[in-house]
Amino acid sequence: MVRGRRSVWATAGILFALAVSTKTAWALSGQWEYNDTKNQWYYWNEKGERLTGRKELGGEVYFFDENGVMLTGWVNCPRDGMPEPYSNNMDGEDIYYCGSDGKMARGWVIFYDPEQAAYEEEQQFQGIQDDEYREKRYYFNEKGKPYINERKTIEGKRYIFDEEGAVLTGWIYDQGEGQSDRFLSVDTDSPESDKELCRSHPENLMYGTLDDGSLAAGQWVDAIPPWDEEDDDNRSFYADSSSYVVTGSGARGSGTAVSARRKAQKIDGIGRLCLENWDTDVNVIRIDGKYYCLEDSGTRTDGIIWLSGAKGEASFADGIYCFMDHAAMKTGPVMKENKDGDDGSDGYVYYYYFSERSNSKYSKGQGITGVSAGRLYYQGMAVGAQDDTYEVVYLPTLEEKDDTGMSTGFFLVDASGRVKKGSKAGSHYTSSNGNEYRVTKVSDRNDDYGYVIDYYDGEKDDDNHKVWKSLTEKDYDYICWDTVEE
Repeated sequence: MVRGRRSVWATAGILFALAVSTKTAWALSGQWEYNDTKNQWYYWNEKGERLTGRKELGGEVYFFDENGVMLTGWVNCPRDGMPEPYSNNMDGEDIYYCGSDGKMARGWVIFYDPEQAAYEEEQQFQGIQDDEYREKRYYFNEKGKPYINERKTIEGKRYIFDEEGAVLTGWIYDQGEGQSDRFLSVDTDSPESDKELCRSHPENLMYGTLDDGSLAAGQWVDAIPPWDEEDDDNRSFYADSSSYVVTGSGARGSGTAVSARRKAQKIDGIGRLCLENWDTDVNVIRIDGKYYCLEDSGTRTDGIIWLSGAKGEASFADGIYCFMDHAAMKTGPVMKENKDGDDGSDGYVYYYYFSERSNSKYSKGQGITGVSAGRLYYQGMAVGAQDDTYEVVYLPTLEEKDDTGMSTGFFLVDASGRVKKGSKAGSHYTSSNGNEYRVTKVSDRNDDYGYVIDYYDGEKDDDNHKVWKSLTEKDYDYICWDTVEE
């Protein structure tokens, strides 16, 4: 029995010696150790001691607490203090982030803020369900420091970082240099004082895109203005090359220029020349060679618009302009369909023509009155027959423009606005109901300034000859809008 006990003790001694010997062997060059029970990592140095504090291993920085536990996630490490997990607001200069491998982060990190990251699992799940718990984007420099409350250009893109180091998205108001919280995140839920700030000085607004947070630059932004309500519609704004919103006073950056300031009234629907009960001051802005209508707040105004208030300026004289199809001002022929629906649309296709260049008659983009490519237009809209195959239209403005005294301002048009040309002997056109028109050309300028038009409705004289009636102005469809009522 004595010999047996000695054998047991001897075996135990050998095992202990082997363990010490093995530990000494790997400790000579440093070694990681993982405690699977506590899910913790440690690092033993050459002396067989656990590392603590901030350490650089293999070119990477790690943080170990006072017990030698490698820290992950958010870490607070004062210059003369011991690292510890961090779960408060990002209000210090000694905050770092470490990945699941313990390496100090450099560059982009997408993670929850420190306070949310410390939530219990059940609280995290509920936060995700309520859309209050979401990941944010951070950027750490080569020293592991996050950018805080500043604007930075990274890989050619601009970003705004808030007071906690997270990239701001959505609307951002620049309060100016010297402000402790220079960049203010604003939206429809912001305090009224912040909304008023944005409304009064929209030129200080920027927009962080929702995909990666980079500031919009040289592009259109579709978003609800911060001064509106949450259920309001998106409006369009243009962020210039410096990322600031272009407003009625121009832009803080470059690439835009204010061409004219006008009063705008929208035309009430496709195929109509009625004004909506709405008006606002707009600024015609040139962006990348194209013209747009912007309100003083920077919101873009779209549609077919009556611009007035030229006050002697040559560009953009009073008239109708088209800011549709992505809102850039259109020139030349435009075709629009008034689609069927509950809004009173009729399903017809309407034709428009807007001057392609500025000249003695029109500003560039202004709706013309007259004949172009065979169609008759009034204020840019083709004038077509509504109730019959053909219809006689009187445009007194064309009669007045001709200084020869040979014009009439009378035209015969079909449903698409095509002008039925006349001849000196008289050209004849018969409508679907049997009525006949005779279009007579009395001068070389009649194609542009009107014809003499007679009408035959089936009546004959005693000799069985057709009775042609010279229509008076009362018989014509007046298309006259010399003065727009306010």
